[in-house]
Amino acid sequence: MLSLPDFALTKATVAADNGCTSLKMIFPSFCRALLLLGCLFALAARGQEDTGYTVYMIPNTHGTIAGWLVNFDTERSYVLNNHLDHLDRIASDQTATLAISEVPNVMALMKFAPQRVAEVRNLVARKRVEFVNGFFLEPTVNLSGGEALAQMGVLGLRWYEEVFGLRPRFSWMIDTCGMHRQMPQIVASCGLEALFFSRNNPMPKDSFWWVSPDGTRTLAIALGAGYSSARNLFNTAEALSHEQMRELAATLEAARSYSSSPRHVLMVAGGGDYSLAPRRPSYPAEFLEEWSRQYPGVHARMSTPGQYVDALRAEIRDGRVKLAEYGGEGAYSYNAFWMNMPEVKRDYRRAEHVLQAGELMATVSSLMRGHPYPAQPFYNSWVQMLINMDRNVLWGAGSGSPFYDSHHWNTWDRFQSVDRQAGAALQEGLTAFTAGGDGIAIFNPDNWQRHDPIVITAPPGKHPAGVECQARPGTDSAGCFLKQAATGITTVNWTAGRAPEPAISHAPPREIATRYYTARFDAKNGSLLSLKDRKSGREYLGGAANVVQAESVEGVVKDPTNWMAPRPLRKLADSTANHDAAWEVQRGPLATTVIARTGFAGGSHVERSVTFYESYPRIDFQTTVEMRARNLLVTADFPLAGKVTERTRGIPFGFAAENPDEVKTPNPHFMMGDHKTYGFSAAIQPAVRWSDYALQSGGGVSLLDRGLTSHELNASTVSLALVNAQDYYRGLDNIMLAGQGVRTFEYALWPHAGGWREEEIPRRAWEFNTPLIAAEGRGASSFPAPLSTSGNVIVEAVRRTGDDLEVRMVEWAGRAGEAEIGIQLPHLDARRTNFLGEQPKPLTGASGVYRFPVRPQQIVTLRFRVASSVPRPAAVRDWSPLVPRFKRQPLEVNEPVKGYPAITRQPTQDDFGAKSRQ
Repeated sequence: MLSLPDFALTKATVAADNGCTSLKMIFPSFCRALLLLGCLFALAARGQEDTGYTVYMIPNTHGTIAGWLVNFDTERSYVLNNHLDHLDRIASDQTATLAISEVPNVMALMKFAPQRVAEVRNLVARKRVEFVNGFFLEPTVNLSGGEALAQMGVLGLRWYEEVFGLRPRFSWMIDTCGMHRQMPQIVASCGLEALFFSRNNPMPKDSFWWVSPDGTRTLAIALGAGYSSARNLFNTAEALSHEQMRELAATLEAARSYSSSPRHVLMVAGGGDYSLAPRRPSYPAEFLEEWSRQYPGVHARMSTPGQYVDALRAEIRDGRVKLAEYGGEGAYSYNAFWMNMPEVKRDYRRAEHVLQAGELMATVSSLMRGHPYPAQPFYNSWVQMLINMDRNVLWGAGSGSPFYDSHHWNTWDRFQSVDRQAGAALQEGLTAFTAGGDGIAIFNPDNWQRHDPIVITAPPGKHPAGVECQARPGTDSAGCFLKQAATGITTVNWTAGRAPEPAISHAPPREIATRYYTARFDAKNGSLLSLKDRKSGREYLGGAANVVQAESVEGVVKDPTNWMAPRPLRKLADSTANHDAAWEVQRGPLATTVIARTGFAGGSHVERSVTFYESYPRIDFQTTVEMRARNLLVTADFPLAGKVTERTRGIPFGFAAENPDEVKTPNPHFMMGDHKTYGFSAAIQPAVRWSDYALQSGGGVSLLDRGLTSHELNASTVSLALVNAQDYYRGLDNIMLAGQGVRTFEYALWPHAGGWREEEIPRRAWEFNTPLIAAEGRGASSFPAPLSTSGNVIVEAVRRTGDDLEVRMVEWAGRAGEAEIGIQLPHLDARRTNFLGEQPKPLTGASGVYRFPVRPQQIVTLRFRVASSVPRPAAVRDWSPLVPRFKRQPLEVNEPVKGYPAITRQPTQDDFGAKSRQ
């Protein structure tokens, strides 16, 4: 019997695999035959030359946490029972192993199968089971802010330490749809050894050193065929046929061609999503025995990720394997995820900012006023934010029940809980640091002085005294410019009368002129036709802008809730350019607002409001869509004047910049199916708070958003996705996804004659997303302005942990230099650490001011020891304290379900769902 030789560089095998790629998997049977033929041809060519290698097959079951096709409680039952099925097989088969990811899965095991916890501990010690993810769960890594990802690692590692007395070694991100360049620094800052990821590996081999902008590098390991390879092995009731064994052998040879080590090949194996143990009771032992007989040169073993990494690292240490370095992005796929359900993304962004502000305020209150620091409530709030980072939740991809449900814990329950807890901390602090009075106290949690426009709601017949304001017609609020001290509280008194009212006209505006711009609109349909720099005359637009489009991919994309084709492949269904506009123009001393109301697709209506500030360069857009048409993507277009030479996007803890003409195409072997099916495109990419487009002629335009994360660039046109209004997700109802009714979207433009760094766009985007934090009935402030910093950092976290004050910040401009922080809170010493407060390096300073070097986009964690201590929050072991009382009963039930969730149609409406759409 011939053994399989070393085919790592066999051209026939690689050519066969690439041939399947070029056919875009249209003929899968032909591709399998072609791959097998290439394998056999290479076998004949190489004869008996055989160096042998080991295949590490890693069984896993892959569901979600917060619910996908079913509610939170039912989802938990499916995934728990799937894990128990694997554990049963491990008990009966000494060759079986299992990789377990995500803290909530382990919590379910502890709650409903406590008798098996000791068994799992024993299996972990024997390396037959491995807790593979140091993160609390496997999130979408591309849509949250940076601090949420930091907490994902910190709270996950602390949970395993407290509950199991161990630390997982890896970041297990095997269901990501693109990877940003700050992940290696985040993983290393958590003290983790490697980053596992799936889809769109940019490198020619499956392992490499991924380097973040600050120079931090992490071992990255890409899964070639995803997290459920060798499906036949798990799904068959009969022994694999000789032909099926040969197909598996050919698959392994193809994988070996892309393996960084010709002696060790990784295969994360399973029967698909929600994989059970092998259906055949005698597998995997029987399979391994037969495999060894047929292919003695290929040692197949059921393994854990740690065993594979140990073997790979040993080869790296002794020089047999040399890994390349890479410093860019991983290409993005499943692009509908960046545009689905913008309400989830918007509310996540707002909740992040409120929670981070609440921690800052509570820290100061505890150190300066002796208030108890609510460590456990903050921990609980972060845990709920982490659950809402679950992939399908923040992707907006799922049935309705995980998002809103009258009987089960859901996404908006968790957002509301965070709002209440953080809001209470903020109000307590505002009360503690301001005297009683008849004014309003406003807290700026950002570490720089602000003077951006804010909206203040005044008591009837009053307006803020001594503040530049302009009344907002039809409301009790005013748009105001108020100078706010860095991390400070500003108090404003009321005075009689309304703020100055704008003059209102219903005629189309001829021209809008401010200190910064002149703008012209299309008098017929409300499009923004021209936007010129007032000083230089530079035109920023290359055509009609803020045009709202209704687009269809019917007949082009089979599932637009998962995949969205780029603009050139979409079909235009309607546009506001096709409808006559009714006008309202509000001209006041501080701003001019132009409102155009038009019809839209299928009897829908659109109201576009554009506000130009007289003495502030940001241009605010508020677009309200009353959607009556179905199964359409709604976008807003901004054609730019000239070629875009650099595209920059906000990512967690930083930014990613690229020349749109030089985008790296993923390795075809690792390319995601939607790119194979529709052709690779980098047009649609996720952005966190902002994106920027540098123009060949000079200057550029920045786009700021509030939860509208899909920023698309085709040629010189930027398209911002507003809502992907699709009736169903996988045949299931989701009224939020369907996008019907009235929805309002907010975004802004910031044109600039220079570059985005000179305008400090990341800070401007942070301001745009920070909600107004205010308390009424307050007087003079005694808030101490707890910290000050140099202008090159953004502070993302200030909190108490044990006997430390923790501050986390990031260098935002991508430039090496020196940073400074001044701490006006009592402390005993200062040091730099990793995310967990480890690896301390002392800082020296005078009068509470510390200076230290920073690398480009470096994330810096500082610890300041204080005289008192706060209790360490207890690791969550039961969800009940976090759940509304009337929704706790389902948490006590483990339903007798396993495998893939049974798909059933769900109610299209319930009381909470109807309310949440408003």
